[in-house]
Amino acid sequence: LLPVSNIVPVYFYVADRYAFFTVLSLVFVGAWLKEMADARPARRWSFALAGLIAASVVAFGFQFWSLSRSWRGDFELWSRATAVSPTSYFGHLKFGEVLRDGGRLKEASAEYRKAIALQPELRYAWIALCWSEARAFAEAHGRPAGEWRLLLKRLNQGWNDGQRLAGLAGEMLAMGYLSCAEIAERRGFEVAPPDDRAIILA
Repeated sequence: LLPVSNIVPVYFYVADRYAFFTVLSLVFVGAWLKEMADARPARRWSFALAGLIAASVVAFGFQFWSLSRSWRGDFELWSRATAVSPTSYFGHLKFGEVLRDGGRLKEASAEYRKAIALQPELRYAWIALCWSEARAFAEAHGRPAGEWRLLLKRLNQGWNDGQRLAGLAGEMLAMGYLSCAEIAERRGFEVAPPDDRAIILA
């Protein structure tokens, strides 16, 4: 039972991949009841034991069938993961990837924003948000994929360079990639905050 007790916090409150541990408890209970039945042979006790085991099998079988539907594909898996663990930034990040790869860019951006709200310092989530936003803009305006991919690459390479990010933000803004420009500008201010005098002169 320990893997699903969440005594040590994990990303997901219930980790389905550890479900086989909990099945062991059913095995131990069954073995214990069998020992008691052998020690006290009685027809009524045997019927009660059989009924209990049958009910347990049906209950666990139904639960298994219900959970197995969430393992049919990536969309089902991560949509359920975010539903049962809404505070897991990793779940929102992975669900965003699935949505993005499926062309559902607006929904992907929403998931990335949820991940960022939970872990604002997560670099990959910011880059992924720019990815989905830039791709959506490019597709809506007939822009070549190479254009936004190059901007994305430059954003990633200059992530810790405030000066480069400031220049890149201006380029992105001029080209119409507003969300990515905002991300580059925000990160640029984090890396190299302007002093009070520069802000007043601006």
